[in-house]
Order: sequence, then C-alpha cells, then structure tokens
Amino acid sequence: MGQLNATRKAYTMSYYRGQQKQSIRNVTMLAPCIIWVTTGCKRLFGSQEAVDIDNKWLLLAAANDTLAFENMPANELFFSMQLSFFVQPTEALLEQSAKVATQERQYVAVNKALSETLKILSSLNLDLFSVETQEQWLFVLYQQLAEQGYLHRLFPHKSASFCQQVMHYLSKSPDDEHSIERASHHFSMSRATLIRRLKLENTRFRDVLVSVRMNHALGLMQEGIDNQLELSLACGYQSQERFSQRFTQLFGLSPKQYLQTL
Repeated sequence: MGQLNATRKAYTMSYYRGQQKQSIRNVTMLAPCIIWVTTGCKRLFGSQEAVDIDNKWLLLAAANDTLAFENMPANELFFSMQLSFFVQPTEALLEQSAKVATQERQYVAVNKALSETLKILSSLNLDLFSVETQEQWLFVLYQQLAEQGYLHRLFPHKSASFCQQVMHYLSKSPDDEHSIERASHHFSMSRATLIRRLKLENTRFRDVLVSVRMNHALGLMQEGIDNQLELSLACGYQSQERFSQRFTQLFGLSPKQYLQTL
C-alpha cells in the first residue's frame, strides 16, 4: 500500500458548488478520484455523446484524466464531493477488478453500500487518525470497487506515472517560483531527462504546472476567495492579468465569470 505523495493523508475530500451553470473544459485530475454529484447534474463531454451524471452515479477519473463538463444546478444549487486517493491499491485488488469487469465505463451506479462507505469516509476527521488507519478505512471502498470491476479504471497503472509524481510535487506549493531546474533537482535527474520523461507521457513541465496552479485556483474560489490579486499570488503569479489569461485559456471562462456562478 505505497504512498503516492508525501502528504500524510490517504485521501482528501473536496466540495464544489454553484448557483448557475458552469461550463468548464480541460480540468485535469491531479490524483485518482471519485466525484459524486449530490445536487444538480454534471454533463460530461467526451469523444462520444454527452453523459449526464446525477446523484445516482459516481464519476470515476484516473490521475491525469482531463474532463470537460457543465455543472447544472437544480433549484439554483449544484453540489458535488470529490474523493481523491493517495494510496495505491494492492495488485491483487486490481487484478480482481479487471477480471470481473464487464465494461469500461467512466461511471458506476451508486448502491446503498457504496453510499454508506462514501458518507463514512467524508465524515471522518482525518487529523485524528494515522495514515495507516486511514488506509484501512479506504481499503473498504477499494474492495467494493474491485468486486464491481471498477477499481482498475481509477488505477490503470501499477504505480504512479512520472507526470503524476510531478503533479504531486508541484501541488504542495503552487505559489512557489517553480522551474524545470528545481524540479529536476528534486527528482535527482538532469533537466533533459525530466523533459524527456514528461514527453514520453505526452506532456510538458509548463503544462503540468499550469494545470496544478489552475486547479488550485478553482479550489480557492470554492473556499470563498474572490480577490483576484490574492488568487494570483496564491497560484504563483505576480500579475493578475497573466493569471486571468492562463485561467481563461485553460478552462474557457475567466476567473470573474467562474466566480459569478458561485
């Protein structure tokens, strides 16, 4: 049960809300996660036709998956919870999941057992538990997902990809002045090696950094921070204009437009 990052959490819970429709593209998942829309609907756009995800379904996303979606409120409210995983399942569980899988869907129906487990995990004060105890709670959910043939969809690789490792490293301090040189030093490799390894996974350091910072921006806005200078600095940008440009280029709407939906 290897740790995927250096934080002392086996998982984290994040919450997303909105009072108006939110149309967002290019949202990269920084860790394997499950998204449960409890109020309203998330319209997911992919290579095929759009799929509406409401409270009857769980959306599954592997690390580095990129989503495009519309969050649509019901009675002027959209609310979802996102459970992000930082512990790798055992190979036995992944093999069990792959063996019983009948289809490679990105969503799974919520049954009473899954619902109860998610409610328990979301209610725990993780500060009271060691990371080893947190893992034991989490593996109840992993076992359920493996039995239904969905766990391997969240963890398509036996270990964290290099891109995922870089995302975790950057997400510890999105406001730092990150550079390829600092990152390569952290991973004890040359600048050229870091660039090459990311290229093998079809990405670039700059793109990973922007994704991490803009995801951080979304989280800060959800927490109630609406001052654009404060947001810019917290995401590593000295210029509000540059921050706004990066946000708009990535997500397809400006920070101001996103804040107006909350």
